[in-house]
Amino acid sequence: MTVSVTPIAPVAPGVVPGLIAPAPVSRAVSYHLHSYPQYRSVEPLSPAARRLDLQLPPQRNPRSIELAHSLRQDAGSDAAFIDAVLAYLRDGGFTYTLEPPLLNLDSVDDLLFRTHQGFCGHYASAFVTLMRAGGVPARVVTGYLGGIWNRYGGYLFISQSDAHAWAEVWRENQGWVRVDPTAVVAPGRLTEELDELLPAGGGAGRRLLSAPWITDALQAWQGLNAWWQDEFIGFNFARQLGLLAALGFRNHELQVLASLLAGGAAIWLTLIAWGLRPRPQVRTDDSLSRSWRALERKLRHAAAPRAAYESTTAYAERVARAHPELSATLSALARRYARLRYGAAASAADLEQFRRAVRRLHWRPRRSRPPEAPGQRAG
Repeated sequence: MTVSVTPIAPVAPGVVPGLIAPAPVSRAVSYHLHSYPQYRSVEPLSPAARRLDLQLPPQRNPRSIELAHSLRQDAGSDAAFIDAVLAYLRDGGFTYTLEPPLLNLDSVDDLLFRTHQGFCGHYASAFVTLMRAGGVPARVVTGYLGGIWNRYGGYLFISQSDAHAWAEVWRENQGWVRVDPTAVVAPGRLTEELDELLPAGGGAGRRLLSAPWITDALQAWQGLNAWWQDEFIGFNFARQLGLLAALGFRNHELQVLASLLAGGAAIWLTLIAWGLRPRPQVRTDDSLSRSWRALERKLRHAAAPRAAYESTTAYAERVARAHPELSATLSALARRYARLRYGAAASAADLEQFRRAVRRLHWRPRRSRPPEAPGQRAG
C-alpha cells in the first residue's frame, strides 16, 4: 500500500504522523510518506474548531484548571503561557515510566499533584488540558517516534514500541505548532532505545541482538522479506505480466503463460479444497464399548435398538419395562457401565469383570413384539 501523507502542521524529523488502517493490521505494511515541514496555515481557526479544541470535561480536574489559570495570569501572551507550562513540567519533579501507578477519575490532577509519573500519553494529555484551561486551543496527536533504518532495503522500520504521543497548539499566524511535553520531562526518551526505559532486564533481548553482525544479518533478512512483499507478492496479475513483458516475453507467450498460471492456480485450489473436505469421524472402539455393544446384541430381540440420543441407562430402563425379569441385572450393568465410563480411570480388572458379567447374561426372547424406541412410530 502506498500512501502520501501531507501533515497540516510542521512535523519534526524522525516523527511519523499517525495513520489509521481500515482493518486490523496483521502483517508488515509499507507506506511512502511525504512531509512538508515548512508548511504554515495562513487561515484563521474557525469558531467551531476553536470551541472543539478548547473543550474540557465538565467538573473534572479542578486543581489542574486552577493551576492553568494561575500560570496564565502571570503570562503575558500565549507563547509565555506555553513556556510556563513546559517549565512547570520540567522543574516539577516529573519522571517518565512505562509502568505508572493507576490514576483516579481526575487523572490529570492525579498526575500533576500526586504520582508525578507517566509516559508520553499522560504528559501530552496533561499539557493539552492546561492549554485549553488557559484559553489556548490544543489537541493530542499520536504517531511514531524513531524507528530503525534498514540500509539494505532503504526504508525506516517502525514497530508498535515506537508509538508516541505529543501535542499541537494553535498559534495565530503560525497555525498548528507541535509541542512535545515529554521532551522536557525526559529528553532521553527522544533519543534512547525504548527498552532502556523498561524495568531491569527488560532490554536484554535488544541488547543481545545489538552485535553488529547479528544486526546486519537481521536487517538483510528483513530487507529481503520487504522486497519480496513489495516487488512480487504485492503485485497484482497485470503488474506481474508487465514485469514479464519487460523481461522480453512477447504477447502470445504472455497469453500462454497466463493460461498456465490460471490452470496451475485452479489445480492448487482444487487440492486445497480436497484437503479441507469433511472427513467421517473415526469411531473410537475400546473394550468397555465392545462389552456394551455385546450386551445390546444379546438384547436385540428384547427391544428396539438403542437410539443415537438414548443413554445407556435410559435404554436399560426401557428394556426392563418390557421384561421385568431383566430389571435388576440390567440396572446393575447400566450403573456399572456409567461408573466405569465417567468415573475414575477404570482398571483392567474392572473392565474384565464387566465383560464377564455381560457374558453371564442369558436371555431367550418370548413371542411378543418388542417395544418401540422413544419417538418410533409404526409404518
